[in-house]
Amino acid sequence: MLDCVINAVNQRRVEIGKGRRMDVELNEAQRMLRASATDWLAANRMPPLRAAKIADCGEVLWKSFADMGWLGLPFAEEDGGFAGGAVEVGVLAHALGEQLVVLPYITSIVMAGSLVARLGSASQRRRLLPGLLEGDVRLSFAHSEPQAGWPWDPRHFRAVRVAEGWMLIGDKSMVEAGHEPTHWVVTASCDDGCQRVFLVPVGSTSEQVQRVEYETLSAGSACDLRFASLVVPVDAVLGEGRDSHAQILSDVLSDGMIALCWCACGAMDMLVAQTADYVGQRKQFGRPLGDFQAVQHKLAEMGIQSMEARAACELAAMRADRGDARFPLAASTKIKVALAADLVGKHAIQLHGAMGVCNELPVAPAFRWLQAFGLQMGRASEHAAAVGRFQVQTQRFAQSAVWECFQ
Repeated sequence: MLDCVINAVNQRRVEIGKGRRMDVELNEAQRMLRASATDWLAANRMPPLRAAKIADCGEVLWKSFADMGWLGLPFAEEDGGFAGGAVEVGVLAHALGEQLVVLPYITSIVMAGSLVARLGSASQRRRLLPGLLEGDVRLSFAHSEPQAGWPWDPRHFRAVRVAEGWMLIGDKSMVEAGHEPTHWVVTASCDDGCQRVFLVPVGSTSEQVQRVEYETLSAGSACDLRFASLVVPVDAVLGEGRDSHAQILSDVLSDGMIALCWCACGAMDMLVAQTADYVGQRKQFGRPLGDFQAVQHKLAEMGIQSMEARAACELAAMRADRGDARFPLAASTKIKVALAADLVGKHAIQLHGAMGVCNELPVAPAFRWLQAFGLQMGRASEHAAAVGRFQVQTQRFAQSAVWECFQ
């Protein structure tokens, strides 16, 4: 029954605009990327890494990502990258989520790396991007804060202009590490009211930055940072430092959110496959669990939700590559994917029974992964409220076919 559901959903087309249809089938290059990523990660898959072990193997894995060309995927060809768009990044992110890879590819490459590429001066890009693409430079995105929960709000973290350069003051939370970073990419509100991004070498801040490390719910590692009046030189700010970085920062956060949704879809697809296999083998009352109608209904619902979430990611990525406004795409996608992830994760645990909470199977780590995703960069309810405010402010609700029915 699950095969019928999946085949039916796979044949859907995504509608874009009025009177136009776009097939969601990947092109040849995108299919090759998906196949190579899936095959390599499956062949080199390890059990979900605990935070204590990441330091031992994180650098080796990161170098392997560089050898595969994944670290250069979202960067322009003039920067040494492969000029991949949101669809290509999403295809790779889906494979990473399917294997529950805990290294922070999205925050380090898609977010922090993109900020360096888009905001950095020519000298900053020449100094950092070659090493980043080769795996020698490792960026950690310091954006989340205890005081500012909504990622798109101005930061409470402050940067004050001083004679020696800039003084950084404040706290950052949930800074994904994965392995020892070489630089922190820090967002701050400056004393002139602008939002700017700073590049801070990790090795030069040991005395003025307090760091508390811990393991995350998804088995990764993160840390909280406290900057105690750290003074950095003028060229620590990305670019020339004259303009606000707010709009580009918003777009990069949105691109990262879409990529994280792709990761969650990969984890959901894995859970659907694992659950279908399990209920086909596990017997109860002399029959496989998959023969019971209630189990079939839950399995079908998991398959539909997973496929609809992936379709939402595909639509968001295609529209982002087309140049549509990033934030409403990211927020709308997070709403759909987070709700689907919650349902798929809970159904998988229920259908596996006691085995669903044992680490011998990937079900429990995937469930924790998806629960963490639901909280990352805002809950679904917060994004729904943000989309509503955006629709009202831009009057886009008036373009809805539903609204036209009331006119």
